[in-house]
Amino acid sequence: MTSTDGDAGMERSDGVADLVVRLGVPDDLDAVAAMFSETRLAAVPMMPPPVHTPDEDRAFLSDQLHGDREAWVAELDGEVVGLLLLEDDWVHSLYVAAGRTGQGIGTVLLDLAKGVRPDGLQLWVFESNTDARRLYEREGFVAVERTDGAGNEEKAPDVRMVWRGDLAELRGRIDEVDDRLADLLNERAALTAEVQRRKTVPGHAGRDAEREAEIVARMAARTPNLGPERVAAIMHTVIAVSLDAAGDAVDADRR
Repeated sequence: MTSTDGDAGMERSDGVADLVVRLGVPDDLDAVAAMFSETRLAAVPMMPPPVHTPDEDRAFLSDQLHGDREAWVAELDGEVVGLLLLEDDWVHSLYVAAGRTGQGIGTVLLDLAKGVRPDGLQLWVFESNTDARRLYEREGFVAVERTDGAGNEEKAPDVRMVWRGDLAELRGRIDEVDDRLADLLNERAALTAEVQRRKTVPGHAGRDAEREAEIVARMAARTPNLGPERVAAIMHTVIAVSLDAAGDAVDADRR
């Protein structure tokens, strides 16, 4: 169970005002397990087919209701309609009962998660689960990593999303990214200089348009938040500046 399933609804209904959210207890196991299994099956094909049997799911959920992970249960008119599992800053699982999406239940559970984890949250969601991803994006989560699914049980592509509630924390993370980016740009410039020393036609005259297009395409596939045109503009500048710096380095070697 590596991914979360959200409430696909764009609006809260009036009925959500009657929603009761509380910490789960062992006596909730039957209702929670039944809701979970039904919801998980109903989520196909938005989510890949389950890889665990209902009995395995029940054993897992029993551990959560008896263990250290926070298990929050949402009830409406005495019926379990939602489940939120938190572990440290991870939203381990978020499920809204089949037939109950669109009522704002997922939003209420996420608001709760933000309240008890004000410093930030992160989660994995299947790439194919577009409804859940829209919910998370609407609630301020940002995609920061995409995988081919090799690391999850279902072997399906997934996306890591994060929410940071504190502006200073966000800026601090940007500073960390900028520091890593500076190191990578410096390394790239050094490698470019070494390549230029070995080329028959160095500098801008020796630029390889086909290779640069391949670089842009590869980078664009890894940076969906930017898009191909922005990536092309960035990489054009990076390549041009790297070549300029390489030219200076080669000239210095000749002195």
